[in-house]
This record gives sequence, C-alpha cells and structure tokens, in this order.
Amino acid sequence: MVRAFLAIDLPDELSEGIGKAVSSWRRTQKGRISWIPPENLHVTLLFLGDVLKEDLHRIAAACRAVAYGISPFMLEPKGTGVFPHATRPRVLWIGLSGDIPRLSRLHDRLESALSVLGHPGENRDFAPHITLGRVRSPLAIAKILPTFLADGFSAQAFPVREFVLYRSDLGPRGAVYTPIERFPLTPGEGG
Repeated sequence: MVRAFLAIDLPDELSEGIGKAVSSWRRTQKGRISWIPPENLHVTLLFLGDVLKEDLHRIAAACRAVAYGISPFMLEPKGTGVFPHATRPRVLWIGLSGDIPRLSRLHDRLESALSVLGHPGENRDFAPHITLGRVRSPLAIAKILPTFLADGFSAQAFPVREFVLYRSDLGPRGAVYTPIERFPLTPGEGG
C-alpha cells in the first residue's frame, strides 16, 4: 500500500515567502501548531489515502487523460483562514484567488475519473487553499488567532502548468512527500 495524493506544487520563491510568514506567526504561538515545512507546502487536489501499488499505473493513466484537457492557468495566494471555523480552528491556511473555475474543473475531472477506479470523492465541497499548519489546541491559540486572520498573506500570482501524484510517508519528523509522476497540463477539447 502507498499513501497517495494529487497536488499542485508551489514555486520555490512562494514557499520561501510563506516560510518567512510562518516564522513570524510561529514566534507568537509557542508550539501550539504543527506547522508544515516550506518544502512540503502545496495545493491539494485530491487525497487518495492508501492505494495498492499495482493501482498506481491506472491512477496515473487517468491523471494523464485529465491533464490533456486542461490549459495552464494562474493562481494567486491571498488571505488567511481556518477550517472548520474560527471558534474551533483545526487547520490554518492561505487562500487562493485567480482562475479558481479552471482549478475547480481540474479537481472535478480528477475526482470523476478516479471515482471510476474506486476512489470515492470527499464528502465536502472543494475549498482550494494552502495548508500552513494543524492546531494542536484550539483554545490555546485563541489569543493569536485574530492577529493571524488580520495579518493575511498575499503574494504574486504563479502559473500552474502541471500537477503531481505524490507518495506520502509518515515518520517521526513528519511526512516525506515523494513525487511518483508529474502531469503537464495540455490544452485539449476542454481547454
């Protein structure tokens, strides 16, 4: 079994910029949040969970077919927020603007193609974001949460030219993400 997910990588400059912002927020929260290392930041398209190794080639074939029908597009990191909501924050994130309709179309097509292979979609709406960290104690960060939400975050828009099938291995120092295959976006009939 392989723990897998589909994601959009961030440009190095953006990951570094987010890392600097996280360093500032980290100083104020004293270990109450498990922050994602800059090298692991990404936009999750679909979390597949545990997948049989022999199914990876079928997943990759479906992803190649979906990538063919989507043109490259732009996304812009903008704003901060929490899931599920500010009274019970569990995940801190940076939002996205830009060509969200094309991003949603990519997500929906991947979800549809992979459901045929037995990978059910999530039971919630797609909410594009960049996960920054997971809250260990929601009550303990109540004092800094207004500052985090008010500070926001913005960065230059970046092009999305591909998405990646990743393997995720959990270890004592956190997750290690290994790319299995990259799927270049190529205009096709669905553009």
